[in-house]
Amino acid sequence: MKPAKWIWREAAAEKNSTARFRKTFFLREAPVSASLTISAHHYLKLWINGTRVGGLVSPASSIFQKHKLTLHYDITTLLQEGENVLAATVLFLGGNGQNRTRGYAGLFYQLEAQLPNGEEIQVVSGEDCRCSGITEYIPGLPMREPRDLTGSTRTDLSRVEPDWKLSGFDDNGWEKAVISPAQYLVGKLLEQEIPEGAVSAIWSPKCIYKENGFWLFDAGELLTGFAKVKFRAPAGTLLRLRYAELLEGQRKTWETRAQFCPASAMRVEHRVANDGTEFYIDEYIAQGGEETWEEDFSYRAFRYLELTGEGVELLSLEVCKAGTDAPCVGAFRCEQDIPDRLAEACIRTQKNAIIGVLVDCPHREQAQYIADSLMQTHLLFYNFPDAPALARKVLRDFADSQSIEGYLAWNSPLDWNLNGRLLLRMPEYDLMYPTLLRDLWFFAGDGESVREYYPVSARIAAYYLAQRDGTGLMPKPDGPVIHISDWPYSFIDENDT
Repeated sequence: MKPAKWIWREAAAEKNSTARFRKTFFLREAPVSASLTISAHHYLKLWINGTRVGGLVSPASSIFQKHKLTLHYDITTLLQEGENVLAATVLFLGGNGQNRTRGYAGLFYQLEAQLPNGEEIQVVSGEDCRCSGITEYIPGLPMREPRDLTGSTRTDLSRVEPDWKLSGFDDNGWEKAVISPAQYLVGKLLEQEIPEGAVSAIWSPKCIYKENGFWLFDAGELLTGFAKVKFRAPAGTLLRLRYAELLEGQRKTWETRAQFCPASAMRVEHRVANDGTEFYIDEYIAQGGEETWEEDFSYRAFRYLELTGEGVELLSLEVCKAGTDAPCVGAFRCEQDIPDRLAEACIRTQKNAIIGVLVDCPHREQAQYIADSLMQTHLLFYNFPDAPALARKVLRDFADSQSIEGYLAWNSPLDWNLNGRLLLRMPEYDLMYPTLLRDLWFFAGDGESVREYYPVSARIAAYYLAQRDGTGLMPKPDGPVIHISDWPYSFIDENDT
């Protein structure tokens, strides 16, 4: 069998860009079994003979240079006698981001099928795959957040052929794929253990303000996910969705933190992940007539959202709560209002914070920290059956980011040159790695992970023990390298700690 290779449409890819891939193959008979192993950097949407396969925002993030996660599907019932088509759109985020690493754009797949006569068919990614750099997404738009987690989008379906995912389409005008640098630089392939992303709830948010071509909605809670819009509009009309945690003026400051802050305007705040932004948006160019717009290539965190579009007839708008498909099976009731509401809030917050990585919050920092992951473990292990897999992924992500000296990245996955932020080291956080490993053993009996990640823990301890001076304590070195405490503000004097 010819080995599968990482492919792309050219050697490099620009920031926040997409590409389409199409592979046709013939079967003399419908197969009795067929499976597909596939991966992409960063995320893919997959179709077999026009049927969408897999979940949302897949594969989950990892450290590109150490491990790349693969997805495995049984596609027996989707294949047919005659021509078959594997089609995919791949999103490459690029840049120096958080919750993923840059790496190189690429697609990797390996399909195996067995026919009724026992013949085995293998289809693998290579230079015989057709590709196109023209997709429904306008390339190179700004990233949504200052931390470059996701990219804003503008969708124009007129850019793509409507039948490109189906058999019978002539792709001779498309390019031939080339071998991506990912082929030589990507880390070990590892089957994704945690579930893929999925929608867990859908509801209609309350419209709290409306004027000509403008709607403001309140989802009633902070959520991760996206919106689904049904509308009619003239062809060429630009629709825009803008998302936010708060309305303009509601954010508390040091001076107003003890007060309720009413909205100063009926519009969403232009702020996310600690910083102001004009780009926490998605846009869609209407094709004319009745349409549905549902942009699910990434997650957004929001409670409020604005829809704008001149001449738009809005038929419906729904919010789709989405994230890693990790259901909660635990429950807490004590017939007391406050404890019950606190328990519900904890579960709701935890669901919002499982998005391929175990982030500390869905809206402010959106980062996977060791200490925050550790604080979530009891809630996870008592309520979520997928907790062991989630904990193992956290341990692997940080093991893959461990420095030669032994300390860990401040969060992971993360590009090492993200504004020098990995120069920041917090000993307390690093030293919670062994505690998270202990919890995985204590709650799940996972001795294999203890054997795998004990050396990581030992290197962490050795690094910090080596920093001790004659007092037996670790002094704070010059420069903003090590913080003693979680995250001290600039007015805290650490010199005597």
